[in-house]
Amino acid sequence: MYIYLTCSSNEIRILGLKYCSIEEKKLNVYEFAKKLPQLNELSVSYCAEISKDFLEAIGTCCPRITKLILCKWLHKNGEIDEDAFAIAKNMPQLTYLHLDGIKITNVGLLAILDGCPHLKWLHILVCPYLNLKGSLLQRCRQQIKYFHFD
Repeated sequence: MYIYLTCSSNEIRILGLKYCSIEEKKLNVYEFAKKLPQLNELSVSYCAEISKDFLEAIGTCCPRITKLILCKWLHKNGEIDEDAFAIAKNMPQLTYLHLDGIKITNVGLLAILDGCPHLKWLHILVCPYLNLKGSLLQRCRQQIKYFHFD
């Protein structure tokens, strides 16, 4: 399916992946991402195999990406903050970020705030490793125009 998707058009601007199974060992995520140069919105929901490598590939190969929705619901695979660091390092043009069920701590959120200076919308839901208080909460409120934390 992913080969068909990326071969059908290199003009894809919005992509949503939900309840999918991407076996990254079989799929070269950089080759996949390279075929999406116009992508500016990506929504990934409940795809357990999506890793930091996928996020790095999208950020590197899709420089127009401005909106990311990432819902994982705390899958067992992956290290704490690895998704946050991949986003912070590779997606500096983000203006909208929605994180749901991501293994993120205050360190990961700080990396995102530093690495994504254009961020205007930030929605964080069900991220139990995050302890949003004090100066970090104040920074979010000052830096992000539309901030929601639950």
